[in-house]
Order: sequence, then C-alpha cells, then structure tokens
Amino acid sequence: MHNSRFQVYYTFKPIFMLAEPLMLASAFFMFFVACVAYIHIDLSIRK
Repeated sequence: MHNSRFQVYYTFKPIFMLAEPLMLASAFFMFFVACVAYIHIDLSIRK
C-alpha cells in the first residue's frame, strides 16, 4: 500500500509555543478584572 517514507522540514519559532497559553491566561485575567469591576461599580440611580 502506502509504505513510502517521507520527511518534513519546517522552521518553528519557540515564542509561538508561549503565545496560546499567554492569550488564555490573559483572557481569564481580563474576565476576572471585568467581574471585579462589575461587582464594585454602583449601578443604582439613587444614592
């Protein structure tokens, strides 16, 4: 069948390995900050 061997060459920058976890952590952090700001903000009209 398909027994031919092949080899793939590519260049990979190691900084891209950190990009996805950093985006995920920053998204959780921004969600946490938004929740804290929403809890602390006073949305009532009368004081």
